[in-house]
Amino acid sequence: MNNNVIITAGGNQPVYDFTVVARKVNELLTSVTSEAYATINPKEDDELSYPYAIFDLDVEAIGDDQRAEGFYIDIELFDRSNSYMGLYELDSKFKNLLDKLRLLNEDCWYMFKWNRTSQVPTEQRGLLRLASQYYIKVETRKRV
Repeated sequence: MNNNVIITAGGNQPVYDFTVVARKVNELLTSVTSEAYATINPKEDDELSYPYAIFDLDVEAIGDDQRAEGFYIDIELFDRSNSYMGLYELDSKFKNLLDKLRLLNEDCWYMFKWNRTSQVPTEQRGLLRLASQYYIKVETRKRV
């Protein structure tokens, strides 16, 4: 990760570019399964391959005078199966990659921490859904 991640905005507040983290998360998830997508699965219903994962960032205001020190990554897993076992195996692989992951570049230090995994009811018969959440603490490495 050698992209610039922090830019000085008006005043001395940093502006964080989360696309760098999103790209890295996408790279890690697709190393486990090619069926991993940012935000939505772009395939049509009749073309879906199971299981698949989607992820999205949940960002709050970050900074010294803001309420948050980081942000969340939500990963949702979907499968058509009789059991959650396949989803739990995929979730475990993701957890092995992401939990306690540290990303460092010249501007920021990102620390990943698994927060929770839970089953999510769906209205479609035979569709299983599992939701995982990770918290990513962000610390700037530059004085602004």
